[in-house]
Amino acid sequence: VPQKNIELAIDTFNDNQMPLMIAGDGPEKKRLMARAKQNIQFIGAMPRHSLLDLYLNCRALVFPGVEDFGIVPVEAMAAGVPVIAYGYGGVLESVTDKTGIFFSSKTKSDLQSALNQFEKIILVTGITMPNPKHYKKHLLGSANYDYSVRPELVFDWKGVVSILQQSF
Repeated sequence: VPQKNIELAIDTFNDNQMPLMIAGDGPEKKRLMARAKQNIQFIGAMPRHSLLDLYLNCRALVFPGVEDFGIVPVEAMAAGVPVIAYGYGGVLESVTDKTGIFFSSKTKSDLQSALNQFEKIILVTGITMPNPKHYKKHLLGSANYDYSVRPELVFDWKGVVSILQQSF
């Protein structure tokens, strides 16, 4: 689907050789797979519980597309995952500077700049990714979730919850 702009992510990650996982299926999958180098993995359609595990074990969500709302970034942020997104459309309503980074044009250089900015934030602040089992317990309904498990750094859970509450 053209508005998802997966080609931009593939081309950028082909150049920088960083690992990229692409979830989902569609009519463009074969063409996109042919375009991708070995550092890019296509994992296809996933059941919700597997998708949650994927979110809980990734460094960030790259969202180069344009959607009116875009549930994928909201799901990622709910799992404590920062979002690197093209700054247009629905993500402007859900992603903030506390939950992600925007890039302003659909170019490899702009996306790469956002990736570099993200890596710099991690290097400077010493952010560690959340422990997946703690988030999984919380997201699956545990009333005893320990909020002190995840450090309050640049990307914070309270900001995501506040945005979601304002949306409903």
